[in-house]
Formats: sequence, structure tokens, C-alpha cells
Amino acid sequence: MNKKIYISAICALAISASATDLGTIEVAEEINTKIVNDVSGEEVKSADLAEALSKKSPSISLIRRSGIANDIVLRGQKRDNIRVTIDDAVVCGACMNRMDPPTSHVITTNVD
Repeated sequence: MNKKIYISAICALAISASATDLGTIEVAEEINTKIVNDVSGEEVKSADLAEALSKKSPSISLIRRSGIANDIVLRGQKRDNIRVTIDDAVVCGACMNRMDPPTSHVITTNVD
């Protein structure tokens, strides 16, 4: 038993931590900020593609699914009856309750 205590004490002394001085690091970056005092006078562009589509086409209506996403209804067709493709790839929502509809995977600023 005493042998184990001595060996563990020697190991503890051998791996003890010591202080190390590190050199200083300087970060030079210009901060770009925009202060918005009143958003009621500005039109804020939504990142939701479904909302942008509903503004462009009167035949598209919206179903609110989460805090940031809307599911589209196109002339009475909804959910999986509407096939959403992005660059020829079919996009499906991952949640069974449609909290992330396929149109929420595209940000409006990325659409031409």
C-alpha cells in the first residue's frame, strides 16, 4: 500500500503544471455596425422564402409553422403535394410537424 502512495506522489510531482508566459496577440479588425433606432419606418426584408413568394403571387397563401418559417399553400395544395427543388435537388422538411418546411431551407437573399 505504501508503495502505491509513493509511486503516485512521484507521478504527481512529475506531471505538475508550471506557468508559461505567452506573447501578446493583437487583433486588428474594423467593426461594421449599423445602429437602427426606428424600424417602423424601414421595410425589413424577411429571410423566409415562403413570405417572399406570397407577396409575389396572389395564389400562394401561408400557414405559420414556427417563429421564422411559413408553409405555403398553392391553389389549395399543401404539404408534400408541393415539390420544392433547389438546384435540381428535392428538399424535404425534417420535422414531422412541419416546423421546418422545405421553403425555410432557402434564404431570400440567395434567390435571383
